[in-house]
Amino acid sequence: MRRLMITSVFGVMLLGGSGMVSAASTTNGSVVKVEARPSTFAFVAPGSTVKMNVTATYSDGSSRLVTKGIDGTLYQSSDPSIVAVNANGVLTAKAYGEATITVTYNGQHATSLIKVEKRRW
Repeated sequence: MRRLMITSVFGVMLLGGSGMVSAASTTNGSVVKVEARPSTFAFVAPGSTVKMNVTATYSDGSSRLVTKGIDGTLYQSSDPSIVAVNANGVLTAKAYGEATITVTYNGQHATSLIKVEKRRW
């Protein structure tokens, strides 16, 4: 008997030779909070990068990292010409100034204020 495992955001399905389907849930209830780190950050020069970490907290009290875009996490920069962000939460300083990064996961939002500042010696 051959089995095919299909993994999705919602769980795992096992398809057996008999045509029977079973599903195992990987969710921990509904998402009640999303937290993005760093919540504030100051780059010292354009061209620098830093990776965000995004944690979802569920209604059962558990939490897990959901940083990658494949997890369903979306990122948006208020000014991509100052700070760009990719689908996996990597921030890149582009020019001096500041931008707000908005992170969305399962309908919950978090923001981070990111600055690109000149060094002051």
